[in-house]
Amino acid sequence: MTGAQLSEALRDAADEVPSYDVLEGAIADGRRRRQRTVAASGLAVLAVLGMAAALTVPWLPGRDGVAQPTGVPTIPERIGPPGPFARDASSSPPGRASLIFSGGRGDVVVVGATADTYRVIDTDAEPGWNALLSPTGDRVAYSRGRDLYVVDLVRGGTRTFGPGQDSVDTFSPQAWLPDGGSLVVLATTYADDPTTQGVTKQLSTLDLQTGALDQFAEATWPIATPGFAVAVSPDGSRIAYQFSDFVTVYDRRTRDKTRLEPESAAFALAGRAAWAPDGSLALLQKTWRSSGNSSELHLELGLVDPTTGAVRATVPVAGNHSVIRLIGWSGGDPVVVGYEGPYSALDAAGQVVISGFDGTVGVYVISGAETRALVQPVEGISFIDVTEELLADPRSRSGDPPWTLPLPDLWIPLSGLLVVAGLVVGGWALGRRNRRLIGLGP
Repeated sequence: MTGAQLSEALRDAADEVPSYDVLEGAIADGRRRRQRTVAASGLAVLAVLGMAAALTVPWLPGRDGVAQPTGVPTIPERIGPPGPFARDASSSPPGRASLIFSGGRGDVVVVGATADTYRVIDTDAEPGWNALLSPTGDRVAYSRGRDLYVVDLVRGGTRTFGPGQDSVDTFSPQAWLPDGGSLVVLATTYADDPTTQGVTKQLSTLDLQTGALDQFAEATWPIATPGFAVAVSPDGSRIAYQFSDFVTVYDRRTRDKTRLEPESAAFALAGRAAWAPDGSLALLQKTWRSSGNSSELHLELGLVDPTTGAVRATVPVAGNHSVIRLIGWSGGDPVVVGYEGPYSALDAAGQVVISGFDGTVGVYVISGAETRALVQPVEGISFIDVTEELLADPRSRSGDPPWTLPLPDLWIPLSGLLVVAGLVVGGWALGRRNRRLIGLGP
């Protein structure tokens, strides 16, 4: 084959090869890469948005509407945490409350009496201890250092009260008087020299109209645990309080005092409702009960004569509660807050230990050997106080909290999975892009 023939054959072969538009191919290839990148980025964005939703949805305010004054007051069986944007009870009052509880984020949570209207009070005070709901549910008293605050849940606003003495270090509410017009308060003054001085505790009644204080007790003995230290009789005429291993009954009319020294080594005033319907004073006690060849420790309420201390009757506490706190009476049946936790116990006279961060609480009516739950225990809620007026004839509603626990616990592992998914998708997209740039494959 001559050179001319070879050239002709090569031209014919080249003509048979299909043409390829380089520019059009490059554009199409770039379009495909962008589509893949956009799809991968979209998946990554969806993963991130899913993670954000997982973290925020359980804490949104939910049904946190304006309080409605109509309806029959009831107690919700189910409660749960509010959202981060739940409104303040002082500036957006919910009306009368059915209960308050600690919500696990440094707030006191208020739940309406006729609807599941949730509000918050910015305080780390513990409901039932140093955050107390008034007998009719229209106000909350709580303390912070030397100041005592009363939030009006019906009209809104907050009033502040002080101890009236510069030397006082803390000033806290201990119990409401039945008419709601006064509080029993505790003023504590720490010792300048603990080796030679004791811690002084003063009990007084605080008139909420005038701010006047009427002191009726002062001691350096240890005072019983908050929530168990003071109980006011239903007519408001007598106040029982516990220092150390004795209980004193103070008559507000005559200012006389009667000292009671129960025989039990481990007892405490049973709670704010320690005055029983028959006029007895209820003491929370530990007792051993025989069961076959072994004995088990149980709780009981000892009903004693408030003038002599003589035991009138004992009421076994049904259920497996670590500790109970008596908050009301339904007929002749006690209504209690039941604490359940690994460290909750009645350790010594007046010393009640509550494992506030490890336990749960519920509200129960004890009728003989049976226990009926009014408020179901919820993980993460460890302090609660209920309007006493609602406990005489307790009526319940199912309760529909904005978000119910333990949903946040379920969202935590889901959030982790979404984060991992987002990282995987993003890494895949970046790897595909780099492979295309260096020409290693599609």
